[in-house]
Amino acid sequence: MKRPEARLWLDDLRSPPKGWIAVDSVNEAIKVLLSYDVIEAALDYDLSFSTTDDNPSGVCQTGMDLLVWMRETGNWPRRPPAVHTSDERKGKEMMAFIKAHFRARRG
Repeated sequence: MKRPEARLWLDDLRSPPKGWIAVDSVNEAIKVLLSYDVIEAALDYDLSFSTTDDNPSGVCQTGMDLLVWMRETGNWPRRPPAVHTSDERKGKEMMAFIKAHFRARRG
């Protein structure tokens, strides 16, 4: 069965563009990637440190953690993820990781 298409926005502060699915945790982003055919994704590096149902231990995860999960599972969006973090150094690290590991998928 074909999954519905979506665009994923991972950020705990900024609002997404119209029509994007907004999530503020890595676990929520993974749920979207598993439930939808994600065309494109835009990722923040810094995410809030909080204890939630999705993150009961309160461990602060980052957009890089999601990229590592994508690499390990092969579950990438159709297009290389975009990065929109205000942390310039971490943003460059994320972009280098995407360049090194992104594998286009059919869809």
